[in-house]
Amino acid sequence: MPLPGINVDDPARYHFLEPGAPEDVRRAIFNNADHVAARLRNLTNCLEAVMTWSQVLAAAGIPHALLGRQGTSDRGGYLEPGSDKTTDHHYLAIGHGLYLFDPTAGQFEQPVTLERYVVADGTPFVKWRIQQLQLL
Repeated sequence: MPLPGINVDDPARYHFLEPGAPEDVRRAIFNNADHVAARLRNLTNCLEAVMTWSQVLAAAGIPHALLGRQGTSDRGGYLEPGSDKTTDHHYLAIGHGLYLFDPTAGQFEQPVTLERYVVADGTPFVKWRIQQLQLL
């Protein structure tokens, strides 16, 4: 059953793209939302969604990183409301500014906030992005 307020006919209905993402990134997501939705068995399966989006973004020449719980890590993902425990979850950082793109964010309690995203080593996404951009 879809979450309240979600248009079941919209292929991007579960997406969260961080405000401020550049036009080329927004366009790549918008132009491929139908194609990706058709390839997915379940629009809320985060691992399947990020892997599919990774292929699409690579073909479009959009730099990106797969984030969240990786391998044997038990710390990356999405923080549960009012807790320091993470839900097993996968998402992407896209574009040169590493904007957060979560193609399955609609499954979580709204509103989506960047502070609830954690990378695999337990670092908050926002802090991770600052560290990564300083390396460039």
